[in-house]
Amino acid sequence: MKLKLYFFIKVIVVLFLLVGCGTAKVEVVESSFFGMHVRDINTPTHNLGYGAVRLWDTKTNWRHIEKQKGNFDFNRLDNLVNNAVKQNQDILLTLGQPPNWSTDGKSSSNYGENYNSIPPRDIEDWKSFVKVLGERYKGKIKYYEIWNEPNLNDFYSGSINELVTLTKEANHILKSIDSEIKIVSPSPTGKTMGVEFLDQFLESGGGKYVDIIGVHLYVYPSEPEEMISLISKYKNIMKKNNVEDLPIWNTEFTWVKYNSNGKLIESKQMPDKLGASYLSRSLLLNIGMRVERAYFYGLDYPASKIRLINLENQSNLLLPGEVYKNIISRLLGAQILDFKYKNEVYVLSFISSKGKKGLALWTTNTKVKYNLPSEFIKGESYSVIGKKVPINGKSINLTDMPIFIYEE
Repeated sequence: MKLKLYFFIKVIVVLFLLVGCGTAKVEVVESSFFGMHVRDINTPTHNLGYGAVRLWDTKTNWRHIEKQKGNFDFNRLDNLVNNAVKQNQDILLTLGQPPNWSTDGKSSSNYGENYNSIPPRDIEDWKSFVKVLGERYKGKIKYYEIWNEPNLNDFYSGSINELVTLTKEANHILKSIDSEIKIVSPSPTGKTMGVEFLDQFLESGGGKYVDIIGVHLYVYPSEPEEMISLISKYKNIMKKNNVEDLPIWNTEFTWVKYNSNGKLIESKQMPDKLGASYLSRSLLLNIGMRVERAYFYGLDYPASKIRLINLENQSNLLLPGEVYKNIISRLLGAQILDFKYKNEVYVLSFISSKGKKGLALWTTNTKVKYNLPSEFIKGESYSVIGKKVPINGKSINLTDMPIFIYEE
């Protein structure tokens, strides 16, 4: 790729020659890349098209299911699992959060009674619970995530070695029940401490017992592109610990606060247009950085400042929801060829499911004129919002709202 920048007053003209896109590792976008958190099976999904769900903050963890030792209440989890199975969605169930009886009658978390950061005192209690889960949901739940954000004391307050042991035992039990089950590592969060925690977990031997590396790519209140360096840091840690061949999943992301006009906003919903921009850019760069799955948090979660639906009138699909749906319709089945970025311009190149070469482009600058490769000059272009975008001769104007352009 060659890049030339011509600077005019307030306008940057960018030329990308993408003839040399790397094709050594061609990957196809599957519906399972698009993961979602859904709390209530009655929440309308608006046929968004996501192919995977993560069951977390759904009142389906250990302390909800086995409130008394040996007495199990699977009603809520059964409903969520059966609903996902009916819609052909992969299920990722997050373990952890023990009941008080398994932690000497105590719980510890500032997040409330739904959580308990203390690991079980007797490993046999953990093994028994995992075995019951695996047998009950054999053939339905294929993916188990060991613990949520274990680098935060309000979610996990045990040692790294204890966490490795919990992972090891879950791996052995679940795979003895169904060899097709995959184990997702405990998923850390944080731009620095999350990376450090994963390194410690892998150095302590945890990599031997997982099939997938789970991370939470929270970068708020920064813009989505900060995920790029964070993903690179995680991949470097994976390489350092000889697990670079494992898939990496972003099992949770959204914005719970954001910047607007130089101010930090924590209490208000993100404006729909900004939310649509952040969400679409996040999905595209996760695909470009070869993250295998990205689970948005979530469809009906008030904590998220990006809203796909109106939580007061859930039949109302908002602009970020429309954009989410549009991206799936355009990239489902596409072969990803390359992802390049320079001077605040981002270009994802692909071959669509219909066999046409395409580009997804955006900028984090204010005004950028992108000079098109010859095969795209007479093509068609559309914003992720769904509107057609005009091609001006041999160029197209870029903004922070991504566009798709296809060869003639």
